[in-house]
Amino acid sequence: MEATMERSLSGESPKPAVGDPAPADSGPAGGVDPSDRAVESCAGGAEAPAASHGNLFAVLADHAPVGMFLWKNGRVGYANEALSRMCRQPRDRLQGLTDLAELVSPADRPAFQQTVQAARQGPATHASCEVRLAGPGDASPVHVEIHVRRIPDAGGEVLVGTLVDVTERRQWEERLANERAILRTLVDHLPVAIYLKDTATRKTLVNPVDQRNLGVRSEAEALGRTDFEFFPREQAEAFYADDMQVLTTGVPVLNREERITRPDGTSGWLLTSKVPLRDVSGRIVGLAGIGLDITERKLADEKLRAFAAQLERSNRELQDFAYVASHDLQEPLRKIIVFSERLCERFAEGLPPEGRDYLERMRRAAQRMQTLINDLLTFSRVTTRAREFEPVDIGEVVREVVADLEARLEQTGGSIEIGDLPVIEADPLQMRQLFQNLLGNALKFRKPEEPPRVRVWAEPLHGPRPDRGPESAPEPLCRFFVRDNGIGFDEKYLDRIFNVFQRLHGRGQYEGSGIGLAIARKIVQRHGGDITARSQPGQGATFIVTLPVHQPKVHQP
Repeated sequence: MEATMERSLSGESPKPAVGDPAPADSGPAGGVDPSDRAVESCAGGAEAPAASHGNLFAVLADHAPVGMFLWKNGRVGYANEALSRMCRQPRDRLQGLTDLAELVSPADRPAFQQTVQAARQGPATHASCEVRLAGPGDASPVHVEIHVRRIPDAGGEVLVGTLVDVTERRQWEERLANERAILRTLVDHLPVAIYLKDTATRKTLVNPVDQRNLGVRSEAEALGRTDFEFFPREQAEAFYADDMQVLTTGVPVLNREERITRPDGTSGWLLTSKVPLRDVSGRIVGLAGIGLDITERKLADEKLRAFAAQLERSNRELQDFAYVASHDLQEPLRKIIVFSERLCERFAEGLPPEGRDYLERMRRAAQRMQTLINDLLTFSRVTTRAREFEPVDIGEVVREVVADLEARLEQTGGSIEIGDLPVIEADPLQMRQLFQNLLGNALKFRKPEEPPRVRVWAEPLHGPRPDRGPESAPEPLCRFFVRDNGIGFDEKYLDRIFNVFQRLHGRGQYEGSGIGLAIARKIVQRHGGDITARSQPGQGATFIVTLPVHQPKVHQP
């Protein structure tokens, strides 16, 4: 019987063996119910139980949530409904089956056969394995755990098998394994140090970037070790203090700038964050850390701070020089102008025409020089003699400027239309200077054949402050417009007109030093705004000034 059973379990057709019952006595055709035989075998075969006991076994087995079969005399003597559903085959086909391996996927048959052999011949009389059942056609396989137990019987051996459907569990395990693989791929390829620690601050995971920080060649070299084994004690103690804060309080450490000295002697800066890891009950079981290497950024910041300090010193020295130099030049210039005027008044008659021409040229050049120096002083005083910001009625400022320009308006027959203008926080003297320059230019660069027409108005808007970039938070702004009907200019010269001493026209055509718009831009920039213009030759110009409505409470010029 044993030889027969072994051949049939391994996939060979069973043959009757000496001592085996006749086929008519072992199958359904023999008139004996297989479940009764199973019960009889399980009971030890001493004497047959009552029929009700057999029926009870059949009822219990058929309603069991796991697949069940009884193997005896070289064939399946009993298969329950759950097994039929798992195998997706009719129950009557399973009962009487001589080759159990047919139910298992070909790739898993060796493991199944080893399990059966271990149950039949092993000392434990029990063996188990996980296999896939062979479904009909292209149906997806069913994953099952098969448990096979040998039960001694008076007539030989009986194998009892149970099958537990673990398909859903395997699907979740595969999905979890895939997610872990994806997560590990991300962890290993992100350009930041990522690590996990247990409650004793021992490393339980390190990615390649953190391995370089620790000076190890593999993750295995770091696992189970603490920062005290990799870093100088002072640094390790600082890291440990942060770790314990996270582990004991659950409060994360976020964006901590840490200086590290690696085991190879190199140093750098990390931007580190640490958060607690919790189990399903909420208990803290460790921490996760991430460290971004900001060494280059820190070096760049240091260079930028040094450059800014140097630039500030240079600007301060330049402003001091401009003020002192221009102030000291005033006295000799005044003497040149005074003595040239006296020469013209007292000795002009005695000079030849060429001498009088030279003297007049010298006087005009000295006056131009004085104008340039005064304008340079004005330019330097935008920051050196700035006043604190306060509420300023721009409408009142513009009306005062228009009153100052009244004589020029009468001479040219011009007009200035003033729209509604707001109150903003600003330096009142500089606002007056700003609109003085803009309105003065509008009247200066007029067409000879028609009187100047100038319009001033403002529009509110909400957006990022110009001096803080487009990513800054929106705030109330005001945009001022000064439009004229003058000669205009080509916009390709837009950047040039705001530079110091830059002119688009010769001194013979239009007076001035060419510094007015440079002063206007410096005033606007000091107030955190910007200035630009729109124009075409012969079609006038519109200067556009954008200023914040409110200024910081503490202003540093």
